[in-house]
Amino acid sequence: MRIAIGCDDTGFPLKEPLVSALEAEGHDVLDLGTFSSEPVDYPDFARAVGQAVLRGFVDASVLLCGSGAGGVIAANKMRGVRAALCHDAASARRSREEVDANVLCLAAADLDSKTAVEIAQTFITTPYEPGDQQTRQMTKIGQLEAGLLGADKAPFKPGADAKVSPEPGMPRPAPAQREAPKAAPPPPVVVAPEPGPAPAAPAVTAPPLVLPDPLKLPAVEETLRFLEAREFLDRLWVKDATLWKGDAATVRNRLGWLTSPTIMRGHSEDIRGFADEVRRLQYSHVVLLGMGGSSSTGEVFNETFGSKMGFPDMLVLDSTDPGAVKHVADSINLSRTLFVVASKSGTSAETMAAYAFFRGQVEAASSPRPGMQFVAITDPGRPLDKLATETGFRRTFLNPASIGGRYSALSFFGLVPAALIGVDIKVLLERANTMVETCGNEVGVRGNPAVQLGAVLAGLARAGRDKVTLVLSEKIRGLGRWIEQLLAESLGKDGTGLVPVVDEPLGPPTVYGDDRVFVALVLEGDDAHDSALAKLADAGHPVLRLGLRDPMDLGAEFFRWALATATAGAVLGVSPFDEPDVARAKE
Repeated sequence: MRIAIGCDDTGFPLKEPLVSALEAEGHDVLDLGTFSSEPVDYPDFARAVGQAVLRGFVDASVLLCGSGAGGVIAANKMRGVRAALCHDAASARRSREEVDANVLCLAAADLDSKTAVEIAQTFITTPYEPGDQQTRQMTKIGQLEAGLLGADKAPFKPGADAKVSPEPGMPRPAPAQREAPKAAPPPPVVVAPEPGPAPAAPAVTAPPLVLPDPLKLPAVEETLRFLEAREFLDRLWVKDATLWKGDAATVRNRLGWLTSPTIMRGHSEDIRGFADEVRRLQYSHVVLLGMGGSSSTGEVFNETFGSKMGFPDMLVLDSTDPGAVKHVADSINLSRTLFVVASKSGTSAETMAAYAFFRGQVEAASSPRPGMQFVAITDPGRPLDKLATETGFRRTFLNPASIGGRYSALSFFGLVPAALIGVDIKVLLERANTMVETCGNEVGVRGNPAVQLGAVLAGLARAGRDKVTLVLSEKIRGLGRWIEQLLAESLGKDGTGLVPVVDEPLGPPTVYGDDRVFVALVLEGDDAHDSALAKLADAGHPVLRLGLRDPMDLGAEFFRWALATATAGAVLGVSPFDEPDVARAKE
């Protein structure tokens, strides 16, 4: 059977033994997360497992949360879901035999792994075997769900009411009732709660995406139809790894960025508290040591916002070039500098070499507690995690392992550096979560701003326009280099992909061939590029103009471009989540 499993942070410890046991019995298991013990909201995962059943991706689902009560309530809010909270094998058997339950809810706080496996096995293997009474009761449940059974209807009395003739596999309404309407489509899997307004910030709404002509081009229209035919959005939000090329288990463990804005919202106060602690200690500088996706977002924030008054200045070192290292060393007051060592793997050669150099400098200066000048951002259980513990780092931030480096902008890798220079990460996350909600599957492929962007880029690339020229307002210019890495490293493989072009002054239309597409990210009120973009569009070049109200909309753009890249990867037939050349270089 095909089984979906979801859990919140309380249920996470039970998930792995349950998945292993079911796979050992030959079941196909779709793991919908969560993928760590970081705090999350169980309704998000109730929605995920419920929709997996309703969309036909699986035969049944299992939901693990603390008491199980909240999970079963949340799951049963979805029309067509029949969730049962079972505490033993007997109740699991009855829930299948008598009410045809399709989602099993388990109280993870009350069960050990052996009992949980036994209950799940019983639930999955027990068939629905209704008698007349069960069929009649199921019919009435369906009528209640459809709003057809009045609250004042007299209870059924055996022998007094006519029996209902069952139809195999589908209960029918009683003869006196009209046929129940078909179930409405279930709510979309959008893993973000409603954000509240941020203090002193403009109203949080997703920035609009204006795509006049490109959406009408035949290559783009064909791509949109392809995505609709594959049910891309429905499958995306239940983390269906088969959307992309590559090993499904590996891909599934790289989809944590879909829920990162939600997860990180629960950590924002802790991150801001740490940043305030650093500020009170009067550090003059923060040096971010990292490579690629581990440091690129911090660099964007630093270039875009700079350091707020009272917060330390930031320098980013992503090179072992002696000149670059010397520049950083000469620019700081060593005793008043905090070093942030950022590495997902915890083994990046360049990052660890930079750490070793500056650790030596701090120790040579006879600092009484040298480790207190260092902070680590890494994945759980990685060598850097161990090193930080053993050598007394001031703080270690453990990032969810399911978030890949270049998709980590809205995780600890991006948010900790941002907070350290005074960026309001609460507002950033609210903007990001609004974009998450805007990209839910209720709007469909054609109304989804991120999927539209990915469809345009991939569709035009297949038609020969694979050079993506990025045009940005000066204030957010640094975002272009982040997008460049995301597109190039995610999609440039297997002889295909996109070639991003950044920091290139716009020329007249005649200097460009028919291999270009132009994407402009423009702040509200900035019309510096409007004339040149209009001329390019008039000359037949595809032009996309994405509007941002202010730099805080970077939070929304980080998510938009991550989802657009994932969309393009599905269309182009590549895995946007691996990095084979990087792996080979490390070997």
